[in-house]
Amino acid sequence: MRTLILIDFSNLNGVYRSLGKRVLPTGIVKVLSSRYLSAARTQSLRVSREDREVIDAIVYAATPSSQPDGIQRWHDHLRHTGINVMTKVARVGEHGEQRCNFDVEMAVDAMRLLSRNILDEIILVTHDGDFSYLLDEARRNGIHTVVAGHEERISKDLKTSAHEVVNFDLGDRSCFEDRPTEEESVI
Repeated sequence: MRTLILIDFSNLNGVYRSLGKRVLPTGIVKVLSSRYLSAARTQSLRVSREDREVIDAIVYAATPSSQPDGIQRWHDHLRHTGINVMTKVARVGEHGEQRCNFDVEMAVDAMRLLSRNILDEIILVTHDGDFSYLLDEARRNGIHTVVAGHEERISKDLKTSAHEVVNFDLGDRSCFEDRPTEEESVI
């Protein structure tokens, strides 16, 4: 199964940081690209059993306006492991918080690959219901759709649009660590 994995890191990081966890994208890609998703991880009774060939795995991550060296090293590490990293400078919100939205970039990248007819499956790692239309469109084109994240925080519309919902186990040490790094607290 030719698979595209798109990780909305700012969204994912915000949810899991509020739960006291640091997200490890390399572990998430490894779990999602594994041959079998365990029944405990997915809501669906029909769990994909085909080999997954990851066509691309992309992490969309904000870069603070004053970029610490640690963030660049982290991006380099992800790229070294075969994960593509799309970045843009975060903007400062009304209350001084760093904000960055990648919805358009993620949708364009997904549609670009969908239009080339090289995908059998798309996995979105996000909680953002704005992507439900993208999953609906992928389904209309015969693409198997999966959404992954913290099940309680995934938008109802997004769950409805996906064939499968993967719930990450907070205790999975390949996907999460217990405390955020200093660099990520800025994002």
